[in-house]
Amino acid sequence: MYHLARVLRVFKADEKEVLGADNTVQAMVETWDENVFTFMVHPMLNDKVRSHDIVLVEYDFMGGNRQPRQTIVKVLRGKAAEEGWKKMSSYLDQMKKRHTQAPSQPFDLALPLNPQDNMVR
Repeated sequence: MYHLARVLRVFKADEKEVLGADNTVQAMVETWDENVFTFMVHPMLNDKVRSHDIVLVEYDFMGGNRQPRQTIVKVLRGKAAEEGWKKMSSYLDQMKKRHTQAPSQPFDLALPLNPQDNMVR
């Protein structure tokens, strides 16, 4: 699975304001669904990714790991970036609209007085 995101800031160890223990590059991104994360940039893209780029973050569970691999693996520019961001933003707007139009459901936090009442016999 891949997640579309917009780069907010790139962190490289060779910058004046960034001190690093290695030569890896990270990017702070805002995903299409309005989350903000910092991900590793694939080494082949270290010199190519920049602020405001639209990127694809690989979000697969690799090799049976429980943690997904979260690496920026593609940089989209031009029409590909514009169309991808527009499509995902439109989808998010539709989901928000649906959520606000749905009748609210009360959420009952009450616990049973006798825990034995919930046991299957």
